[in-house]
Amino acid sequence: YQEPRSKQWYQRRVRGHEYGVIGKSVNLAARLMSNYPKRIACDDTTRTLSNLDPQDFLKLAYIKMKGVPSNNVHYEYKIDRRKDRLFSTFIPPQQIEDDGGKIIGRVEEMKIFEQELAKLLEPEIDDGIQSSSTEQVKSIVMKIESATGMGKTRLLQEMKNVAEKKKVRVIFAAAGAVEHATPHFAIKALLVQMFRLMECCSATDRADVIIKFVEEDMIKEIYLLNELLKIHVGYVKRAREKDKKKKLTNMICYLFEKAAKEQRTMIILDDAQWIDKDSWIMLYEIIKRCRALIVCSTRPFPAAQPPMEEAKRILNAPFTKDIHLSSLKPDDMVMLACQLIKVTRLPIQLINILRTRSHGVPLYAEQLVSTMLQFKVLQVHTEKQRHDINRTGPLVTDTGWTMLFTRESSSWMVEVTGWSGCVLKFPALCRAE
Repeated sequence: YQEPRSKQWYQRRVRGHEYGVIGKSVNLAARLMSNYPKRIACDDTTRTLSNLDPQDFLKLAYIKMKGVPSNNVHYEYKIDRRKDRLFSTFIPPQQIEDDGGKIIGRVEEMKIFEQELAKLLEPEIDDGIQSSSTEQVKSIVMKIESATGMGKTRLLQEMKNVAEKKKVRVIFAAAGAVEHATPHFAIKALLVQMFRLMECCSATDRADVIIKFVEEDMIKEIYLLNELLKIHVGYVKRAREKDKKKKLTNMICYLFEKAAKEQRTMIILDDAQWIDKDSWIMLYEIIKRCRALIVCSTRPFPAAQPPMEEAKRILNAPFTKDIHLSSLKPDDMVMLACQLIKVTRLPIQLINILRTRSHGVPLYAEQLVSTMLQFKVLQVHTEKQRHDINRTGPLVTDTGWTMLFTRESSSWMVEVTGWSGCVLKFPALCRAE
């Protein structure tokens, strides 16, 4: 054993490394940048996976490039072409959240969340939350469970917005099938967000952030984070593997506990069914030692693939608050469609389609509306007045919006005026008197 070194000594011991990236995709990106300068160029695979409007891509002239197959087709993404269209085919979800207002159809779930959030904001009590006769936990845990497309991520986003308005630090992590076998992936993602390590350019910068955060007596344990956070700090004495895992757990719990004492903290884990085993073990220790609000969203586990025992200790624990998301009501589906298209009323034909084909699943409704806009079944016009066709008198609603019935080619059309002067146009099966 040696005496602990000073903080300045550890800062001098930080070592930097340079890394390179190779592969077919990297080579293709480099070739496109050099052969098509000052353009946003991509291949056909990227164009398809981007989910952007195909009309915004222009086919580029063929240029022979080293290491790129000759049958590859390349495209240029033209952003300015969106200004020339009368309607937008794809509506970004973030734009809907920013401009469309609050979440729809999840009032009860938000009430439960606000109650749990109020508990977090109360003065801390040393006794913790009693989970059984033998153990206590300090964190407040919530589990949101539903099938795909029910709006778990959108609900988490609304919870994040509410928490941030009350000056609560929110850190977010999401896992996938690839990360399921990566040790400590979820914990690493939380630490990166908590310390904003994504803004650091090198291992030296990341190490400096951690060194400045910890107290003097914990500096000698920073080497435990070398492999997890890709920092390079020298350490005093090599520890055994078993002792190293225990010390790593204590170090991570110390970081979360110190951060939670400085500011109330909320941890969000999306798609928790893919969290790795080591992260579940570490998360359970954080729940026992750190006072925070932890919200996990997950899909139902099939009977053939039950959750691992480490996950059951948290998801099925008595201290975990369960929320099961059900399908939206028909009226909520109509409100959701109005929010997506940014209008105040919908034609009855579109309402019937949403009610019969979306089955109360928000994702289905978004896909239906997106597809109908893409193939011009629905058309959004910016002009408020159309003098080139005969129309009946407008039906003025209580809020001042208008619904116009017009005749085109011996068939009635419905135009619904929304905010920003937009008009939704839809074929009418019959004229409302």
